[in-house]
Amino acid sequence: MAYKLTCCAIQSMALATLIAVRPTAAVDGDNGENTLEFNALCRLLRAAQAGLQESSDTLPAGIEKTFNDIAMAAKLAYTNTTAMGTELKALQEDKKKWPQYLPDTPSTDRTKRAINHTYLLAEKIRSAANTDIENHKISIAEANKLLGEAVSGKKVFPPNYNDDGNFLTAATSADVFGPMAGTAKNCGGTGGGSGNGNNVGRTLVNDIVCLCCVTASGSKKLCGKKTGSANQASPGYDNPGSSIKAAFAGVMALCPKRQTRTTTAELQALLAAVENLIGRQAGEATTADDNAAYILGLADNQATGCTGADKQVCVNYKLQLAGSSATGIPWRNKIQEAITKAGSDSTLRTKLAQAESTLEHINNTMWQAYDTAFVAAECKQQKPKKTCEEKGCKWNGTQTDGTCEAKEREEQANTAGTGDGAAAGCARHQNQPDCANDKTGEKQNCA
Repeated sequence: MAYKLTCCAIQSMALATLIAVRPTAAVDGDNGENTLEFNALCRLLRAAQAGLQESSDTLPAGIEKTFNDIAMAAKLAYTNTTAMGTELKALQEDKKKWPQYLPDTPSTDRTKRAINHTYLLAEKIRSAANTDIENHKISIAEANKLLGEAVSGKKVFPPNYNDDGNFLTAATSADVFGPMAGTAKNCGGTGGGSGNGNNVGRTLVNDIVCLCCVTASGSKKLCGKKTGSANQASPGYDNPGSSIKAAFAGVMALCPKRQTRTTTAELQALLAAVENLIGRQAGEATTADDNAAYILGLADNQATGCTGADKQVCVNYKLQLAGSSATGIPWRNKIQEAITKAGSDSTLRTKLAQAESTLEHINNTMWQAYDTAFVAAECKQQKPKKTCEEKGCKWNGTQTDGTCEAKEREEQANTAGTGDGAAAGCARHQNQPDCANDKTGEKQNCA
């Protein structure tokens, strides 16, 4: 009990010390109070500006190689030897590397039909993989347009878009800041609509301007040590190429640049980082109000909200987030839509991996059928029973009369790597390395 009382006493003293040393003076609104919020917004802007990586126009090498192997087997199943030779040459110039043509027997005809049928399935899988790549490319392009809108209000960034704010002109004002722009309308004011908050969240650029650039007398430093030089009394939204441009260029110099594309996972994390900072400075206010839950940045009087006046430099998202009629922050909606449209970054990779795995299975099946055809042709010639069985085949009949046939695939597998039957099953290998690499586990199938 004494130990618990001592712990409680220490905790109480520590809390009292923290309260005692906490500054009693209100924030001064000129000491980088919005730096944390700016960092989160600027990183989100950089990621959206970088855009998502478009997929390659071509299929992965593994899919192409496997499909070419399948195509080779299909060409060998042609009945027209002239066409067969022409198409084999398109796949492999060196005739010495061509596998043997399938023997011409009734049983081989069935094998050829099976191979051709399976090849059609492989073509569909390859075509679907190509379609997946093309659809993904289209989705990424559309997603990047949405990211462009989230940053600058345009699906395609203005050609002069840069940190210097050269894109901020009278002509682009409505794209970036919305109609009839003004401080209360664009930064939120009380958040009650009717000129208070109607343009809030239109673009990331707009909200960074509110958070850092439009200040009392154009002289306050809310983001780092950069002066928000656009005077709150007359910031110049109708022609932002002057004071707003200069203030924007100054604060964006603090924003870390990036050289790489973004991902959907990163965008989701960056959105969450911004959202978690809304309401962060609620405890710093002299006058509290329910607006606090929706304000990003410093609002000493939360009822007055975000006007750009002294200690009221912030973004009030109340109109966008509060109540049943709220529609969300516009730039956030655009980014979230882009994330959804692009899909998970692993979705395409998963689809292509599945396609490659299926094609590998088809490839193995087709070449097994090809090898089996040679075994069947070889077995058919063997008589009597003793010779037939020595060749790894199955005899149907008496000791002297009957037919010699290839064993079922399971039986062939049990005798793989032994006798002439195995050698016949390796007919597709035209060089020693390929022959040596044909193994089941550590067991060599061909010799």
